[in-house]
This record gives sequence, structure tokens and C-alpha cells, in this order.
Amino acid sequence: MFSCDSFLALASNRLEENGFSRPKERTGAAGYRHPSTVGSTCVFYSFVFNGNNCSKCVCAKSHLGYALMRQDLEESLVKAFPQLFADCNGDPAKTCMAFGCSCGDGWYNLIYDACYRMMESGLQPETTFLQIKEKFGGLRLYMAGATPEIAAIAETAEEESYKICDNCGSHEDVTSEGNWVATLCKKCRNKSHS
Repeated sequence: MFSCDSFLALASNRLEENGFSRPKERTGAAGYRHPSTVGSTCVFYSFVFNGNNCSKCVCAKSHLGYALMRQDLEESLVKAFPQLFADCNGDPAKTCMAFGCSCGDGWYNLIYDACYRMMESGLQPETTFLQIKEKFGGLRLYMAGATPEIAAIAETAEEESYKICDNCGSHEDVTSEGNWVATLCKKCRNKSHS
């Protein structure tokens, strides 16, 4: 049986053996970069196990062309909405925001607009993001201290995400499908399979 520390050490070693590297600007197991994803950081999701031995570990999303949001985009969100992103890049033992926005660049405008509407509606002092990620092809905005109005804004953004390409932000020919469910436009979906 692996402890969390030994699992992460084994996982880190296996990722590095397979060409992934940990960028200095990210912390924790979620921030590994593969040479094929220039300018972005792959999300490290899961391993395939054979008993207690980790078999060839791969970043499943990197092979489909997904990545964490570009650092400059994420930093602009943090700068524009410091209260909402107070825990961004914090301690991974305390917050999932330690890994930043775990979705593609295509949802940047959607997140920005949702944050703007939240600010306009009036935030409580404790209102902040707990986690921002892609899950089952849709945006997830997990929050602390959300009023019903703030929660409705987050829910609307989550619903809208299924109509916007997670990769490029296009609204044209967007579908949510695939073995790893992803919301992509036809162009990005074709690119991820080539």
C-alpha cells in the first residue's frame, strides 16, 4: 500500500521518465509539462495501476491536446478579481486553487465575464473560488461564501461552457464527446486526433 508521499514520488518519477517536466511556476503533482505542449502545462490526472506497480504513466489530457490555462491569462484573472482568486497558486495541502484554472484557454472570457458579474452583484467578504476546472466536458466553479445570486452566476457559466470550445473559445461546431469527454469545436477536435 502506498502512502500519498510515496505515490506522488513514484508518479513524479514515472512522469519524468516519459518526457514530462515540472515547470517552476507550478507546484504539486498537477503541474507537469510535456514537450509536445509548448507554452502550456498539462494536467496530471490519473495513473493506470497493475497491482502496486504504477505502469506507464501518461498525462491523459496532453494526448488529447488539453492543458491548464496559460499563466498570463490566469494572472490577469487574479489581478482583476483578487478576492475571488485569493487562494490561486496557494498551498496544495489547503486549496485546489493551488493548481490554478484547470481548464483550457478557451473558457477564459467565460470565467472573466462570470467573475465580473459576481463582482457587480456584490461579494461577501468570504466569497472565493475553491476550485476551477473542467469536468465531464464542462466548466466547474466551486466556491466558498457564495450567495444564491453568485451561485446562479456560476451555474449559468457552467451551462454556457458546453457551447464554447475549451481549447480556443470558438462557438462554432462545438460538441461534448469523446472517450475523454471534452467540449471542443470541430477544428480543435480534429487537431487533437491528428
